[in-house]
Amino acid sequence: TAESAADADYDSNTFVCTTGEGYGGVLYWAVTVGLSTNAATSQTSSIVESDVSHEAPSISSVTYKNGNAATNLSTAGSETIVLEGTNFGPVTTSSSGTYDFYATYGPLTSSATKYDASSCLVTTAHTEAECTTAAGVGANLYW
Repeated sequence: TAESAADADYDSNTFVCTTGEGYGGVLYWAVTVGLSTNAATSQTSSIVESDVSHEAPSISSVTYKNGNAATNLSTAGSETIVLEGTNFGPVTTSSSGTYDFYATYGPLTSSATKYDASSCLVTTAHTEAECTTAAGVGANLYW
């Protein structure tokens, strides 16, 4: 999102803008020309779907909140796990009651039971998230 003309480099046919932080795929683009988004003082282009997406998240480590490796999860669940990696998106909060960051874990076998972690929040923009484990069983689980 370019907030003002100072944020965009353009001529009559081309805009070059710096994107804002985010996550997800199949991004849509529109250009508004004028002083505001008020229809009386500006014009907005048609909305265009693109094949542009943010990079997929990648997990590099899974630890307990105290920093110890999360190697033996309780079968009862309800443990806070810290995921470190890249491309997690901006910091999120639970104030809305919805979560935009989701994590699943389980064995690598495609037919095996997978577990959905709950209450996942990005706690450090783009690189760290906390989730609560689900009740379950198994060994050699992957996030």
